[in-house]
Amino acid sequence: MHKDLEKKLIKNFPNLYVDMYKINTCMEYGITCDDGWYELINNLSVEIESWCIKNNLRIKATQVKEKFGSLRFYIKLIDESSTWDQTQYTELSDIIYKYEKLSSETCEVTGNIGKLKIKGYLYKTLCNESAILLGFDDVKKNEI
Repeated sequence: MHKDLEKKLIKNFPNLYVDMYKINTCMEYGITCDDGWYELINNLSVEIESWCIKNNLRIKATQVKEKFGSLRFYIKLIDESSTWDQTQYTELSDIIYKYEKLSSETCEVTGNIGKLKIKGYLYKTLCNESAILLGFDDVKKNEI
């Protein structure tokens, strides 16, 4: 993701992205996906922040990336002495899963509707136009 979009996320969600660019963390290189998922990640961040306020907990992203064509969003509590119960953990996991699932239907490059594509051993969720430009093909059933 371009730095200007990452900086917007840091500005709007300073607790969540407190480790952005921090050396020796999985956030050292920022968010490792293309710009088409910015709105998904922003909306996910809004929901996480709202959940944090409701539950009086502070959470930070420990890694945000694309893997096998969908979003991966890993988190942990900022205050290690805090804990969450099973209900809270499930609620937060459900929020994150919703956006991970949406990413598998959203072009990582443009943000338009997309589907899983393949190029060699690389998988990405792309719209048809981006797939053609980047040299990706449709995934066949035996390639999943």
